[in-house]
Amino acid sequence: MTMKAVILTGAVSDIIPACTRNFLWTGISIAAANIIKISAGLVAAGDCIPLSFGVYSANACNNTAANTVNCFGGVGAVINFAIIHHTKT
Repeated sequence: MTMKAVILTGAVSDIIPACTRNFLWTGISIAAANIIKISAGLVAAGDCIPLSFGVYSANACNNTAANTVNCFGGVGAVINFAIIHHTKT
């Protein structure tokens, strides 16, 4: 079975870049998302598209899913390491 791309949020914090690189080195395509800019080194590690946005934006999340499908042909998983979120009260 072919693994589709993984959307990974919080891609630049703590140990997550190492996890992201591991996915890339094993051949999994990544849509790396973070509220701050994704490093060029991470993008160069494999088949990775960098996306900078806050996961609290529903429109940005929808656009990310659409861009990932357009770029890689599908989404196999979403891994949320982002710690910033917004909840209406």
